[in-house]
Amino acid sequence: MTSKLKTYPVFTKTERENWDEKMGKNYLQAGNFRKTTKDKIKYDLKIGEIGELRVVESVAGAGEFYTTSDYRTKAYKTGILEEFLVVSGSVEVFFENVTYKLKKGQILIFDNTNPPTKFKITKEAHVINIYMPLTLVKSWIPRIYDKLESKLLSPPSKSAELLADYLKLLAQFAIESKTTLPIYQPKAIIPLIMANLSMLVFALADLEEDKPKKI
Repeated sequence: MTSKLKTYPVFTKTERENWDEKMGKNYLQAGNFRKTTKDKIKYDLKIGEIGELRVVESVAGAGEFYTTSDYRTKAYKTGILEEFLVVSGSVEVFFENVTYKLKKGQILIFDNTNPPTKFKITKEAHVINIYMPLTLVKSWIPRIYDKLESKLLSPPSKSAELLADYLKLLAQFAIESKTTLPIYQPKAIIPLIMANLSMLVFALADLEEDKPKKI
């Protein structure tokens, strides 16, 4: 009989409460991350938002992080699209049937109805995560909605580089606007969200043999 893997919370109670307050109830919760050691993980974490989008920018040291079954169940019910950009370092992302080994500049796109089971950082990694409700994606770009299985976008693809550069700008804006910039009305930030979706469609289209003529 295989013994159950013993895990521990990645974040302290205060850190979990701070994360959950900023992310909101429909997104990934800090308590959904577990580790296999009691050793403290070295990390720097920043959270921002743009309308319904959530932005997480993190720098973390080497380690393995597991997701809980509660997260996988909630993700299936809620439905979230995630853009996972590795700015530097390397990260392995484990799903039930496939593992991606991500390096600098690569972007993993996945429909969070089939979320990762584990993350393994083999070298200190700087990562930007953009979270969007699938309902938003479905209403704005229905052409790709049914094709959002996990996909990897990599340099030297120019469309992947374009999307990566925009995600960096988007993260900077979202995080800085929480403290230094004025509060924007919902209609004012729609172009930022649409630009992200448009570049995402463009990058995904590069993976298709039959290039789409419209979104």
